[in-house]
Amino acid sequence: MKLISIHDVPQKGEERRFGHRPWGAFVMFAIVLAVPFIPLGLGDGYRDLFDGSLPWWLWLVAAPIAFLAFLIWLVVLNGLWRSATACFRRSNWVLKMTFEGVYLQFRSYLNHHFPDEGPTVVFLSWSDIAAVQKTINHTKEIDSEGDSRIVAKRYLDLHLKHSDTDELSRAINVEKTRRPAGEGRSKMRFHHAPVLVPEPGLIRVEWRGNRMLKALRSHLTVRPTRRTGEGYDVDSTRDDWDAHILKLIEEGQHMPAIRTVRRHYGMSLKQARAFVDDLAQGRSQSSDESPVPEKVGAET
Repeated sequence: MKLISIHDVPQKGEERRFGHRPWGAFVMFAIVLAVPFIPLGLGDGYRDLFDGSLPWWLWLVAAPIAFLAFLIWLVVLNGLWRSATACFRRSNWVLKMTFEGVYLQFRSYLNHHFPDEGPTVVFLSWSDIAAVQKTINHTKEIDSEGDSRIVAKRYLDLHLKHSDTDELSRAINVEKTRRPAGEGRSKMRFHHAPVLVPEPGLIRVEWRGNRMLKALRSHLTVRPTRRTGEGYDVDSTRDDWDAHILKLIEEGQHMPAIRTVRRHYGMSLKQARAFVDDLAQGRSQSSDESPVPEKVGAET
């Protein structure tokens, strides 16, 4: 493993490059750009607001709110435009495959205007990596209405043959606190982290589609998909999941067991209930068929 500057990444011998596509950012930019013009489609109902029927004090209250909304609209529009145009820069890549190994850029492509100080890329030879794995991490988020929901985020995990990732972890932390500097540079900072080190010996890269995993398959061992996070505290094998669900049933937590079955196996509510009932029935039958110990000192 070696930390280098992005300028030291060789331009020749590249097999594949994986970065961000601009289409999503351009679509969001077009939607946000059209927001102020939506009222024009209301026709006469919108024009009636300007016929003088509203009291003057209402206009006085609405003016600062409208001005603040306009400023927020400009900030959001500027961020989306920067996201879209940054996709066309040469620095827009997260993982680059070469014949010698893999280059990972832990500086966000959105922060291309940052000064070129310190390393922003880590090189891993093929011999450094033990295996790759797709990981789906489930986290609980609270929306604006106070309702909770489970959000699944996908990553590519690189399992190294060693646990010496302290230097990379420090470099990523430095990059997280770095600020743009110099004249003519934007002062905007995007809190986008394409590469993480969740634990020693493990490098987590943001997911750029199944094509990235398929490309790495020709060089590395690919482990089965792993699910972690909310409700996924065990390994992703079928036997382990059945044991985890069975444990929930034994504890009387039938609804969490049904939710786990639906989330992991993709079953409908009816199918998940039948699956849990079958597991519970099989567990009860195995308990009934277990031998009953004889009483000590019983009469013969």
